[in-house]
Amino acid sequence: MSLRELLTPTRLRTLAGYSYVRGVEYFRSGRVGELRAEGDRIEGVVAGSDDYRVAIFVDDEDLFSECTCPVGGRGELCKHAVALALQYLEPREEPSQAAAPAGPVFATNRELDTWCAENGVSHELAIAADALGPTLHEMVPTARGVLPFVLARWCLRDVASLENASRYLGVQSLRRAACEAAHRYLLRAAADVVVAQHEESQPRSVPDEPALMALWAKLLELRAPIRRQASPRSRATRATGSLTFDRKDTQLVWTEPTQLQIVNGTFLRASVESTLSVLPAVKTTCACKKPQCTHVLALLDSCLDLLADIPRRAEARTIAEELLRPPWQRALAELAAGEDRSTKARPEIEVWWLIDVEMGSFTLTPLVKKQLKKGGTSAGSRMSALRLLDDHADALSEQDLAIAQHLAAWQPGRRGSTYPARAFSTLVGHAHVALDEDPDAPISVRRLPLGFTAVPAGDEIRLEPTVDGARFSPRVLAPLLQFFASGEPVVVVEPELGRCTLVDVTEEARRLWNVLAKYGDTFPQEGQDQLMQRLAQIDRAVPIAIPETLLGSRLADAATVVVRLRLTYEGTLEL
Repeated sequence: MSLRELLTPTRLRTLAGYSYVRGVEYFRSGRVGELRAEGDRIEGVVAGSDDYRVAIFVDDEDLFSECTCPVGGRGELCKHAVALALQYLEPREEPSQAAAPAGPVFATNRELDTWCAENGVSHELAIAADALGPTLHEMVPTARGVLPFVLARWCLRDVASLENASRYLGVQSLRRAACEAAHRYLLRAAADVVVAQHEESQPRSVPDEPALMALWAKLLELRAPIRRQASPRSRATRATGSLTFDRKDTQLVWTEPTQLQIVNGTFLRASVESTLSVLPAVKTTCACKKPQCTHVLALLDSCLDLLADIPRRAEARTIAEELLRPPWQRALAELAAGEDRSTKARPEIEVWWLIDVEMGSFTLTPLVKKQLKKGGTSAGSRMSALRLLDDHADALSEQDLAIAQHLAAWQPGRRGSTYPARAFSTLVGHAHVALDEDPDAPISVRRLPLGFTAVPAGDEIRLEPTVDGARFSPRVLAPLLQFFASGEPVVVVEPELGRCTLVDVTEEARRLWNVLAKYGDTFPQEGQDQLMQRLAQIDRAVPIAIPETLLGSRLADAATVVVRLRLTYEGTLEL
């Protein structure tokens, strides 16, 4: 088979696996510098952290790739090979130059981009393809079960043209339907832009209060350069979003119910959130990462509508006063607020730590109880570690502060950690610990090493895992060692005994356990002398307990004085 027959979009997606998504981003961002095709072999250069030479070829009726990157050097289809292959599959023919689609779908990317640019809806191409889900449910009822998986990775651009849909959508029967749904979506967006432009031409009622007029003029000044680059939204569309004022950070926050597909090495979803802040200077930001976008324009228009809305005049007045307040006034007000907080008597609190199993992993949740005037404490309220630090950092004990800081800094999955081990380790000896299912029953937290005990079994000796001298069931220990990451304590919760034990498993202890699990834990008479010698060496790193009956009788060696030291009354040392 030829290279054209073997190198299809579906086969490329299957062979590349996780590298496919990264390769798509490399292809989109134009990292393929050159491409040469000769027979059933293509070669090229793809820019990454370095310029990598890539080759894709047919050998013995199968597809292979080579790349000078570390991954491609092992013969795997890397992201650079995916980018080169997509560049090779890019249609050679010139697309139609028509400004509007010839039918109910866009055939090529150029046709799609041209039409979107002319109708002011290019920003819609970045939204998550899930937005087409309701329309596709009606168009293709038989595909409802697979739609969430088919659309999960892609944005509207990836499915809005037949050219891209054939490349990214693995379900062939959905390709044209997705293009038609995207075409309908973009037509509605273009119609909304027309309505917004008509509303824009109508004069707004300017507020008559000085503070509101000053903010009004400032917003119009900010809006002018953004409007030249972005399309407006109609009031009906903006009504689906929300404008809030963040007093703490002194910024306006605009949130839309849709989601964006943001590509930064990997595909990420992010809700559309735009902000207008005034500290340290006037600045706008948006989740779409563009400095002047339609989302920021919607924020400014919504704020202008707020200023012109008489029933919401009190809210507008508060926002205007905060946004227009001079920096020196903010500084003095914050200093005064800090002094008030320091002089105000803080309510005494009692922090309890609740242990819970969440998604198969152990977690800690602080339960804050406040001292009551009549004595005793309140029932308590659960909160996150970050909120505990924000609200009660000054009132926490050193131990509670350390636990909260470790808990707030922990990230799931980071460096193989299965649970916040540092927070649990700091929890040892804390007086107020309970299980989440029974917060009124305190338990103790202790930390002990995993050891082994030699136990006589007839003529044989059996090595058993132990903790604090008590036998640790191998059936319980085996799955725990597989679940918990190496280097972190194993958590054993025993509600019936009212305790939680953190078992330290050193690398030597884990190695000894693996050997016993593989070859058995019993040793016959002929191997017991060698076993005792080996245990004597292992005892330096792993607690080993050997009963006196196995050690035999102790020999008393004659003591020989080598040197005698005596401290004299004069403060000297006599040998």
